[in-house]
Amino acid sequence: HTPSRADSARHGTFDSSKGHEVRGTRAHGGVAGSSGSATERQQPVGVAVPVAVAAALHSQLVEAMAALSARDDELGSLEAELSVYRRELDFLHAAQRQLYADGVAAQREAGARADESKAAAALANLSRDVDAVRLKSLQDVVDALGASGDGPQKAIAALGRQLTMLRAARLVESRTTSAASAELAGLRAERAA
Repeated sequence: HTPSRADSARHGTFDSSKGHEVRGTRAHGGVAGSSGSATERQQPVGVAVPVAVAAALHSQLVEAMAALSARDDELGSLEAELSVYRRELDFLHAAQRQLYADGVAAQREAGARADESKAAAALANLSRDVDAVRLKSLQDVVDALGASGDGPQKAIAALGRQLTMLRAARLVESRTTSAASAELAGLRAERAA
């Protein structure tokens, strides 16, 4: 017959380490008031715990287990929240990397457009210089014809001079229009980017 805690409460104490009732007081490995026989010495020696202390320890253990369970639940919710923050942070890092890459690409493209604009301006200046040389040579020919001839040759030279001036004006207008349209196209491209 294994004694229960209720029996222990009626008769004395309950040995929690061995699971049986202890009667009397333990001294030197035996039960008080015994003759110290071999069978009595083989009984286990344990700490006698009163029922009230065992119940208090049990209630503290239950409370500790409940607190541990609450901590585990809190930890689970914190881990879930942390994973949400981690995903958002990863998304922000990816967006930042993409924004940086787009900025670098835009700077490269703007630099390439600036180089193209400089090359177009240099070409326009060269064309303007070539046109100025041509107009000067035509003007010299017209002036030579006007200085060496009579009435009809002078009239032809005057018409040639007017025609040369119109061509020069048209060339200047054409160059200005093409430069302005190239600059406008560059500005539109920059606004679109």
